[in-house]
Amino acid sequence: MDLTPYKNCLAHTNGVYISNEIAPYKPCCWFKTGIEAATAGEYKQKLSALDIEFNCSHCIKQEAAGASWSHRQLFNKTREFVLGVCFDNICNLKCVTCSPTHTSKLIQDWEELDKFYGNYDKRYFTRLSKQAPSKFEFIKETLSTAEFDELRLEIFGGEPLINPTVFEFIDWLAEQPYAKNTVLSITTNGTTFTDRIEGYINRFRFVSVQLSIDGVGKSFEYLRYGADFAATESVINQFYALLDVYHGGFTLSFNYTLSWMNAIHFEEFYNWAAANYPQIHLHLTKVEGPAEYSVEVIPASARNAIVTDNLSKCVDIPSDQFKKLLQLYSESMLFTHGSADQAKFEKALAALNTLDARRGNNHLTTFKHTIEMINESFRQS
Repeated sequence: MDLTPYKNCLAHTNGVYISNEIAPYKPCCWFKTGIEAATAGEYKQKLSALDIEFNCSHCIKQEAAGASWSHRQLFNKTREFVLGVCFDNICNLKCVTCSPTHTSKLIQDWEELDKFYGNYDKRYFTRLSKQAPSKFEFIKETLSTAEFDELRLEIFGGEPLINPTVFEFIDWLAEQPYAKNTVLSITTNGTTFTDRIEGYINRFRFVSVQLSIDGVGKSFEYLRYGADFAATESVINQFYALLDVYHGGFTLSFNYTLSWMNAIHFEEFYNWAAANYPQIHLHLTKVEGPAEYSVEVIPASARNAIVTDNLSKCVDIPSDQFKKLLQLYSESMLFTHGSADQAKFEKALAALNTLDARRGNNHLTTFKHTIEMINESFRQS
């Protein structure tokens, strides 16, 4: 196959994603192989030796399946540098599809949860928690040598809005000569509002807050364990009010993390957002790990039935943002890379049983209709 479009993806030259892994550096979040490097130069040297077909397989498969959107389209400006960074895993939630690398709250559970989260040990967590200073220095070196007219900084977690390191870094960035040409984007779990965000709006080109909202009511609280939906709505409302104050200087968005658990509840989220937050920007990402939670594992008949049912219930709103979300939802459900895997689905149910025993939840109640539909589709396939 022709790999030229992927070899020429601007992520390789105009982007760095810094993950919460021991080898944290790579061009974007979907690139498979992380690189451990002490300097930006060492990173670039190691990156040039990596296999493109393997590492860019997400975008390759997505585009081959006919999807209209793939991650490499985010890198569409030759003079823009895109920096995505997770400084560490400090967090206040235990989201179902998360792992200890992204939430410190799960570390206390690692002995029991490693059956499906991977084999971590205490040395790994200790090393992970001490990476922030070296990441900070790596970023400073990278930005001092990169040539760009615009900078797009995307901060992830853990939960950034409870992390002092995040604010230390943003304060440093605000003092740089390119601050006014910088777009600051922060992805947060919606549990925390801070007026420090408002203080940053006039210091950067503009500020964007992206809230991870994977459903409404009980399904949200199950997936985002430790969060209260009513309290999250209060936080959303405080951020939403900033849109009327800072026209052109602030944007707010929701990101829906799609798994087979919330696939059937999509219309509830969509209609809630349309009714309450019509000015919101919208995006959707699809769970790929842990793989047993991905929509990839359920039969095509179930995915088609879920999409048809959801689209028939979504209200018609004349907004490009909401139309885009419907398109992303449909493509993420129907343009899949793998084939149905009942063993993985049953592994997910076993994992949820483990979580429920620890947390006092019941996935069989929260996702009853979803599980029944998927089991029936496996029986008929």
